[in-house]
Amino acid sequence: MERKQSARALRTKQKLLDAVGHILETEGFTELKVTKIESTSGVDKKLIYFHFGDFDNLIKEYLRSKDFWLNHSAAPEKFDKEEVKGILHDQFNQIYESDLLKQMIIWELAGNNEVLKGIVMEREALGNQLIDAVNSANSFKEDATPLFALLVAGIYYLNTHARAVGTTFCGLNIKEEEDRKRVVDCISRLVDKLE
Repeated sequence: MERKQSARALRTKQKLLDAVGHILETEGFTELKVTKIESTSGVDKKLIYFHFGDFDNLIKEYLRSKDFWLNHSAAPEKFDKEEVKGILHDQFNQIYESDLLKQMIIWELAGNNEVLKGIVMEREALGNQLIDAVNSANSFKEDATPLFALLVAGIYYLNTHARAVGTTFCGLNIKEEEDRKRVVDCISRLVDKLE
């Protein structure tokens, strides 16, 4: 039986989660340490263990709350093309607007962090449910999985490239609204071409 948490406990948990976000956004993943979270949050480090069980669970809860796919609504049994385009457009825009999401992708690719691996595996399982639903839809008669892999990878790369390198990619500068619109429109055209 789950115990009901007091308002004070919820505020304490939120302070700890907010501290994680602040450290990630201002100093990066390598600076996430128990003592830094304690000083940033103003909460005794013992409460990390009390509320989250361990340090990794605190980090995991924060990252899960920010991940696009893990926070996307449950996949319906079948998708039509407009729903697929909407999801991909949302993903492109949310990653573009969030330095944290871009940074998470860079950390995933750069390191061998077990917390991030766990989130990647959760995201993959959810993504596979979405792909299965898309492939079973009547409006998609051919295997859409490779196209979605390329689209999602492209969305990740264009956004992380813009943040990390800051230059154009294939002549596109997604920091410019016109180029972002060109990418979103291209995603729609590709999805529309699926038979």
